[in-house]
Amino acid sequence: MNRIHINSLFQKCMRSGMTKGLPMSTSATVTRATAEPNFPEMKTSVPGPKSKELIKQLGTIQNSDAVHFFVDYDKSYGNYIVDVDGNTMLDLFTQIASLPLGYNHPSMLESIQNPDNIYAFLNRPALGFYPPGDWVTRLRSSLLQVAPPGLSEVMTMACGSCAIENGLKAMFISHQGKRRNGRPPSQEELQSCLINQFPGCPDLTVLSFKNALHGRTMGAAAVSHNKWTHKLDFPAQRSANSFFP
Repeated sequence: MNRIHINSLFQKCMRSGMTKGLPMSTSATVTRATAEPNFPEMKTSVPGPKSKELIKQLGTIQNSDAVHFFVDYDKSYGNYIVDVDGNTMLDLFTQIASLPLGYNHPSMLESIQNPDNIYAFLNRPALGFYPPGDWVTRLRSSLLQVAPPGLSEVMTMACGSCAIENGLKAMFISHQGKRRNGRPPSQEELQSCLINQFPGCPDLTVLSFKNALHGRTMGAAAVSHNKWTHKLDFPAQRSANSFFP
C-alpha cells in the first residue's frame, strides 16, 4: 500500500466521519462560552435523554458502563460543566483533577491557538529522543520557573499515572544502583530481567497507604487501595500498605 493510497483512505475516513454527524468542530462553527454562569441549572435528570442515547450508541463500540453523561465542552466554562442535555453543574471532579484553571480558560485557548505551539499538537514529538529546538527554553521558562528551591531538574510526563510509573522506576533504579555500589549490572541481571526473573527483576516492596488512588496503569494500580474496580483480576507488584499517619 503506497503513501498516496493511504492519504486517500485517510481523507475518505475524515469525510465519512463529518457526514455521519461526528463532532468535527471548527472555530468557524463553534460558539464557546466566555464567562461562568451565575449558578447551576438543571433541565433534565442526569443522565438526560441525549446522554442516554449516546451512552447506548457508545456501548455498541466499547464499554460505556462508567460514563455518567456526555459533555458539551464548548458551553462549559470555568468551574461549570454543561452536558449535552443543557444541564449546568458545578464541577468538583474537573476531569480527574486535571483542570486547575477550569474549562475554556482564555490563557489556555490562547496558548493552543498560538502558531508557535501548533507543531507540538500536530507532530506529537517523542521528547525523550527527538525534542524540538526550543525545548530547553520552554522548560526553563515554564516548569523550572515554579520549581521548589533546590530542584533544578524536571522530566515531563503525559499524565498523573505516567508520573507515578516513572517515579517508581526512578526509585527502583536509585535503590539498585546504591546496592551495586557503582558496579555495572551483571550479565545474569541483564539476561534475567528480559524474562521477568530475579536478580534482574529484584523482589522489592513498595510502601503505600490504604484508600490511596495513584492511577489505573499497572504500577500505579499496585500502590492504590481504594476501589476493587481498579485492581480486580490484575497481577500486581507487592505493596505493603498501611494507614497514612
